[in-house]
Amino acid sequence: MLFVAVAGCSDSGPKVVKVTGTLTFKGQPVSNAVLTFRPEFGRQSWAQTDEQGRFKINYDRDQDGAVVGKHKVWIDLRTVPSPNQEPGMPGRRPPMSKEMSEFFDKYNADNSKLTVEITKDTKDLKLDLD
Repeated sequence: MLFVAVAGCSDSGPKVVKVTGTLTFKGQPVSNAVLTFRPEFGRQSWAQTDEQGRFKINYDRDQDGAVVGKHKVWIDLRTVPSPNQEPGMPGRRPPMSKEMSEFFDKYNADNSKLTVEITKDTKDLKLDLD
């Protein structure tokens, strides 16, 4: 039993790197976006942009970052709750320009061709899309 307890305490898990970044479209920050980073191997990570398009990648509840390696990235619009909406119900899509609607359609989970490489040295990820 002691061997099992000691074996469970090793650092043999995936290499996770803390990463922050910015998301821009045609040079302008993209707010209210949820980014999903799906690696070739391992657990996916996610991030949410603020009003300036800045984000911090989250690995799980206790750890920030993403696993080292190549990731497919897709971007969804974070929906906003209606004033009288029950907690946990899906929100509504906020009004946006046709151009931004096309942006979210281009980079959604089904259509995105966006990939990024996370290395042990990745700290500030700039996603400047057009």
